[in-house]
Amino acid sequence: MQAYTGVTGMVFLGVILAVFGPLGWDTFALTLPGPHALMLLTGMGLIATLNHLLLVQAFRRAPASVLAPIQYLEIVTGVLLGWMIWSYVPNALKWVGIGIIIASGLFIVWRESRRGTADPKTTQAAG
Repeated sequence: MQAYTGVTGMVFLGVILAVFGPLGWDTFALTLPGPHALMLLTGMGLIATLNHLLLVQAFRRAPASVLAPIQYLEIVTGVLLGWMIWSYVPNALKWVGIGIIIASGLFIVWRESRRGTADPKTTQAAG
């Protein structure tokens, strides 16, 4: 799944570069990354691959209803990193959206804890 996404993006962007690059638009000019950028790209690719493999293992070992709310922490870390690296603070409307997403995740955790057991269909699919 991860490979298909990467190959599809590469083909799509390759076509865009091949079509618009020769037109002289600077935005679509093909430039090769330097050694530092290649090192960063390689590191990011390795981290993303490890992340995907760990995510697949998590979904094999636990029901999706348990794991889905944990993924909402990506929003929190994204906001924190945006603030620490770029001094970006989301506007009021974005905070409302973040709140709705986090509240829905917490509701799922609460609902599943009240049930006491996971949905049998979800457990069979995960196992």
